[in-house]
Order: sequence, then structure tokens, then C-alpha cells
Amino acid sequence: MTKVGIIGASGMAGQAIYHLATLTSGLTVTGIVRHEKRAKEVLGNSAQLIVKDVLALDNQQLAKFDVLVDAFNPGPQHAEQQVTLAQKLVQVAANTNMRSSLSWEQAAY
Repeated sequence: MTKVGIIGASGMAGQAIYHLATLTSGLTVTGIVRHEKRAKEVLGNSAQLIVKDVLALDNQQLAKFDVLVDAFNPGPQHAEQQVTLAQKLVQVAANTNMRSSLSWEQAAY
């Protein structure tokens, strides 16, 4: 099974990606979210979740995934957080056997 982590899984883009990924055979999907209640509302009570601010996740927590999808949207007032996250994902990918990292940039800025 391919382990997929979806950062920002409770957001608009993240929800769609999460639901599509859960319908795909051969994938174990985990949503990485800040707010458990919101995530359960939009993803369902059985959703596999890591509830933590993505910028507070350590590299080991991210490295357990084969694929990371970045659907994180910090909003225009915190756009620099997307750059910080991208740097973190590049570092994790460079130091592990991660096969893929996909960044879904939301054009809300």
C-alpha cells in the first residue's frame, strides 16, 4: 500500500483530493489537519488523521509517507507559511525515500 499524506485535508482542495484518494485502491490516506472537529465534519468520522499544525510536524512524521500532497492554504496574510512548508517538504524528500510530493497552490492571494 502506498501511504499518502494530504496536508490541509479539511480545506476545499484538500477535501476533494482526500475523497478521491480514498476511492483509489492501493492507497492508505491520512489527512494532516489543524482542527479535528472540522476534519471529521468534512471527511467523516472514520478518516485517518494527524491533528497538528503542519509547520510543527517534524521530518520523521512527514517521512513516513510515500507521497505528500500539499493543499495547505494559510491565507494571504500568512502566505510566507507556504514557502516555509515548501522548504520543509523539499528537505524531507531529499533526506528520505519519498517518491513524490505534490503542491496544490491555491490562487487566493
